[in-house]
Amino acid sequence: MERTSSLTHYQILSVNPSATPEQIKQAYHAAVLRYHPDKAACSMPTSTCGPHDQTRGENADIFPLVQRAWEVLRDASQRAAYDSVLSLREMQTPLAYQDELDLDEMDLQEQEAGRC
Repeated sequence: MERTSSLTHYQILSVNPSATPEQIKQAYHAAVLRYHPDKAACSMPTSTCGPHDQTRGENADIFPLVQRAWEVLRDASQRAAYDSVLSLREMQTPLAYQDELDLDEMDLQEQEAGRC
């Protein structure tokens, strides 16, 4: 999973922001199965542990995020408030712009626009 501090609750549960409550619930259950620390058979890599067992520590870090995402997204009023915060955050994101402006290119575009 990418850097967890910048992930939205939707990204943590791997659902679209337009997901239905049922889709969110299914995604939460899948995430619990994947990230719950007790699902790993071993806490230390040994010859009897599988390669996935070594991720138990990582799962322990991610699971609280899964739990928090579920707590917010399962409640309609909390989800609406969270969506508002996400919208505000998107509006505050600076727009990317081109550092250099080619005036010759602008003249060519204006000439082409005038021909139509």
